[in-house]
Amino acid sequence: MHGIQDGERQILRRAGEAFAAIRQDRGLSQADLAAAARLHVNTVSYIERGVREPSILALGLLCLELGCDRIEFDAQGFLPVPGPAYAAGRLSAGLCADEGAMAILHGVRIRDRRRSAGFSIDDMARAVSLHPNTLRNFELGIAAPSVLNACRIYRFLGVPYVDGSGFPEN
Repeated sequence: MHGIQDGERQILRRAGEAFAAIRQDRGLSQADLAAAARLHVNTVSYIERGVREPSILALGLLCLELGCDRIEFDAQGFLPVPGPAYAAGRLSAGLCADEGAMAILHGVRIRDRRRSAGFSIDDMARAVSLHPNTLRNFELGIAAPSVLNACRIYRFLGVPYVDGSGFPEN
């Protein structure tokens, strides 16, 4: 995991273990989950083992298929949270999430939250250790943040969780 520090590895492993436990509790194989989420089975394996840093969108697709209604952020990183669809014991029934639309939605929410907090792109980029152009690309929906970048951004903005709508407005 080039470029990922020990603390970040722990964050990825902790979340990966949570995703694996939810998948196993649902009685799904990695291949079943990967097919339903339109991800490669290796991507699911990497996420569950915490050996690669996925995008926030890949995690969102897994959450949709596992019946998790949000990803919560805390001092130790992030965790998927099972919701009503999980309790009902069903997958999203092939819900087709549009990754481009998801990236735009998250970007707009990040931009709006940043602006309402009174931060410039440069100020926020410095605070979350990103290049201003990278943050700008996230806000425009041109690129989706990796999960560790998303953690830094959302925590900086005081966002406790993200869900299918981007994240809460309060």
